[in-house]
Amino acid sequence: MRLILTSLVGFLFLSIAANAQTCPANTTAPSISGTPQVGQTLSVVPGTWTNSPVSFFHQWYRNTSPPTPIPGETSTSHIASASDVGFTISVQEVVSNSSGATQITSPPTSVTSIVGGSLSGTVTNSSGAVNLTSGTADWAHWYGYDHKASGGGQIGNFSIVGSGSASNYGNDLRPISWTDGTPTGSATNNTNGVYIAGIGKGFSVTAPADTTTRTVNLYVGGWQSGGKLVAHLSDGSAADFVDTTPQNGSGQYDGNYTITYHAASSGQTLTLTWTQNSGTGNVTLNAAALH
Repeated sequence: MRLILTSLVGFLFLSIAANAQTCPANTTAPSISGTPQVGQTLSVVPGTWTNSPVSFFHQWYRNTSPPTPIPGETSTSHIASASDVGFTISVQEVVSNSSGATQITSPPTSVTSIVGGSLSGTVTNSSGAVNLTSGTADWAHWYGYDHKASGGGQIGNFSIVGSGSASNYGNDLRPISWTDGTPTGSATNNTNGVYIAGIGKGFSVTAPADTTTRTVNLYVGGWQSGGKLVAHLSDGSAADFVDTTPQNGSGQYDGNYTITYHAASSGQTLTLTWTQNSGTGNVTLNAAALH
């Protein structure tokens, strides 16, 4: 009987010791692949493990002080955002099997390699003459859709924001001219434009964006209204530029926006949205020019 009990105790000891040694053990830490730039996808390169790992869990961290888990980022990839600029990024890998779990964190990305875009703007209310041909890579003018013949359609036709449709008018305060257009080859002191009425309604115009710094001039206005311009980069690599024009209750007004920008990556879009945010009149759109 004594020999049997001793053997049984020895068996239990050996069994417990064996189980204690079967949690996953890391031999190579996970790492991060991809270009650490805003708008680019970062991916986990899994670590290597022994002891038959069964499941893997990942949590991405923005390395503030202390490091902060990035909400909702628990997959094997993370798209770098504007919120990541100025911080290093790491990923924690948690590996488990029937005996337990082990966690390890990747080396962080280099803080200096995460870069963002840039987006800024200014506005004047001049009704001075504008020449769309001079120094432009592309331009567009409304009503109709006259545009630079050699511009490649980089500035497309406008889209309506909100419901309804645009109407034409021909008495803008700001004369606009060009000599390199299509389908209208040239125009001198053209005062045409389009308008739409109603709070939240307006126009949206797009231009290409990448890591090259560009400038867009947007020629807008309104009548007995206040307007709001929002400039937005599709990769979110810079904060939106937002400007609100106070309500003009006395009649027509013009706004001339100069937007300077670049994105953090290629193949992006700048969207300019001009809407009515006060008053009982309307907002207008005349032209846009890309430099």
